[in-house]
Amino acid sequence: IAAADTRVFQPAPPPPMLTPGERWIDVDVDDQILVAYEGDLPVYATLVSSGGTTTPTETGVYRMWLKESEADMKGLNGEDPYSVATVPWTQFFSPEKELALHTAYWHDQFGTRRSHGCVNLAPRDARWLYFWSDPQVPPGWTMAAGMPEMPGSIVRIRTKDDPAPEAKGYAKKVLEARQQSAPLR
Repeated sequence: IAAADTRVFQPAPPPPMLTPGERWIDVDVDDQILVAYEGDLPVYATLVSSGGTTTPTETGVYRMWLKESEADMKGLNGEDPYSVATVPWTQFFSPEKELALHTAYWHDQFGTRRSHGCVNLAPRDARWLYFWSDPQVPPGWTMAAGMPEMPGSIVRIRTKDDPAPEAKGYAKKVLEARQQSAPLR
């Protein structure tokens, strides 16, 4: 095996808003590795394909806000327009940027940056994460949304230059709501 083809996950301290035992996802963009955790315990790891050089995946701490068993992906602006129907196991974590963890059945180059900003996963990995992460999709349903009182799993996107990124979007709103409702001491 060539050294360039190997990856070693470098753990970083968990996001500060994490509650004990909470399920969360850590994406190391530099090494193109995703690790799923339950609290401090890693339970699943895989290679991913995050955004390419012209469409990088933005660092930040997010929360899964919408999960769909199938979604259409399209980006018709820019130099590389695309439209892909029926993308399985799609989990949106940034409503502002329309970023998601999702299946990429159209390539097998996991471990390299090549997406339009989303985090691409092999079908088997995307399916596992879809059923493991929160919000849970009820049996017979095809989608679920997180709510402030029952938010989706934390998704941290980090790099060596930004190892402890700030909370953004929905995750920031959940954090602020929790801080406002916390008892004063």
